[in-house]
Amino acid sequence: MMWIKKKDPVCGKKQEKDGIEKHSKWFCSEKCLDDYEKEIERSRKKHGCCH
Repeated sequence: MMWIKKKDPVCGKKQEKDGIEKHSKWFCSEKCLDDYEKEIERSRKKHGCCH
């Protein structure tokens, strides 16, 4: 079975043993996870709930 590494959607770092899985994504650190969640919130406020 082949294991495919994921990439952090914020910084692009390839998955390692450590990290955080959330929102069906892998994050290398709490900072990248926080940045991702802040961007989601900004997007919701900008576009409303239905976009």
